[in-house]
Amino acid sequence: MRAHFAGVPTELSEAARIDGADVFQEIQRIQIPLAMSALSAPAILLFLWTWNQFFLPLVLVLADDPDKGTMAGALSAVKG
Repeated sequence: MRAHFAGVPTELSEAARIDGADVFQEIQRIQIPLAMSALSAPAILLFLWTWNQFFLPLVLVLADDPDKGTMAGALSAVKG
C-alpha cells in the first residue's frame, strides 16, 4: 500500500488543491479511486483468511466427537 501511494504523482494532489479540494476531498475523489486495485488485494486475502477460519472449528471439533459439532459440521454432514 505504501508503494502505491508513494508512486502516485504529486501533480494530482497539487491540481486538486488548485481546484479547491481540501484534504478529505482529495483522498475521497483522487487517492481512493486510484488505489482500488491496491485495496482489492488485501480485501481478497482477508476474505480468504476469514473463510479458512470458518472451517477450522469444523475440522477440530468433528475429529473428536461428532455430537459436539458446530452448525458448519452439521451442514457438511447433511451434504456428505
